[in-house]
Amino acid sequence: MSNKGWIGVDLDGTLARYDRGKRPLGIGEPIPAMVERVKRWLAEGKYDVRVFTARVASEDPQIRRAVEDWCEKHVGVRLQVTNVKDYEMVELWDDRAVQVRTNTGVPVRHSTRVVMSMLTSAVATAGVATVVEWAVVTQWATVTYHVAVPLILSLGTLAAFWVIF
Repeated sequence: MSNKGWIGVDLDGTLARYDRGKRPLGIGEPIPAMVERVKRWLAEGKYDVRVFTARVASEDPQIRRAVEDWCEKHVGVRLQVTNVKDYEMVELWDDRAVQVRTNTGVPVRHSTRVVMSMLTSAVATAGVATVVEWAVVTQWATVTYHVAVPLILSLGTLAAFWVIF
């Protein structure tokens, strides 16, 4: 390990597709955009990259080995695996994290969980029930929630839903 700092990358849902049925030893397919980003960081050499995952909380060496093997296969190197933050961590990439402004508790952007809850409510109210329509709404919300949230908060859930679509 160097003392140049490190970037933490969550495994399930960030670096690899998350499938509840595959845990704890099975790991999903790689998420190409994130794998390429990690490879780029490694090539730049400015920071170390570590897999930051709750999977290793049990300290089972088989789980750690499974994650390291997955990294070797898909990233090309065995990344260090941890579930512990320290003062050398400069950034964390995680599908569940909500960034807050330092020393304020104020979120930089709204939680995806909150936005999805609002959209679910709007869909239920509007009577949109087909899986295809819900898939389109979910995909759209995942990509553009930072635009939709101000509308939802200022116009009300149903009104914003209709304005956006």
